[in-house]
Amino acid sequence: MSTQSLSLEVKGAGVFLSSPASWHSGNDAPECSIELPATGSFSIQTASVGKAVVDGDLVLDEGACSAGKLAYRWSSSAAETGSGSGSVTISHPDDDFEDFEVSVEMGDGAALSLKETKVVAPLTNNDTVNRYGAYAVGFFAAICALGFALLMPAHRSEIIGASGAIALWTYFATDEYDRFVLRILGFVGAGVAMFAAMVMPENADTLIGAAGLISAAAIIWGDN
Repeated sequence: MSTQSLSLEVKGAGVFLSSPASWHSGNDAPECSIELPATGSFSIQTASVGKAVVDGDLVLDEGACSAGKLAYRWSSSAAETGSGSGSVTISHPDDDFEDFEVSVEMGDGAALSLKETKVVAPLTNNDTVNRYGAYAVGFFAAICALGFALLMPAHRSEIIGASGAIALWTYFATDEYDRFVLRILGFVGAGVAMFAAMVMPENADTLIGAAGLISAAAIIWGDN
């Protein structure tokens, strides 16, 4: 995951506002809205810009622009009428970044709202593990269930069915980059229940059922 810093500044009606944010690849861009008086201006500072598209009553304030900084103000017609709205959409040269859009409305005062989307920290530095780890844990659990089917012939049919169910649930209930630490712990708990069923055959049905419930919980809720 790549990260690029953003900085927004708003000037108007004797007010100066600024706010930083981080722009992450593979995630939603920050949400930004501005209230800007007729004589106000705002700027966006970021290292890399693929394209900036202006819409509505905003215009580029060329005199206030500099390296890595884009500045905007209301058009003369909007400033005269005291009414206007617009947006600026910035695309990143890297297509993995979602477009960053700033929505602007004319108002009596100046206001700035810049909200970052929640980014889940990766579990490791290995992107392949992060991307497919939850799948791998579920399919490995299904294979381990087949091992128990060999060791417990009296319950072979139901355990084989449970193995197939684990594999199917894993496939349909898992998304790429799902977290899987809790899923691992859940399947370990299910494995302990299966070992207990081998040691205590008189309670095997109950313990196998418990292992199935733990496995289902591990798949459904184990990505948190």
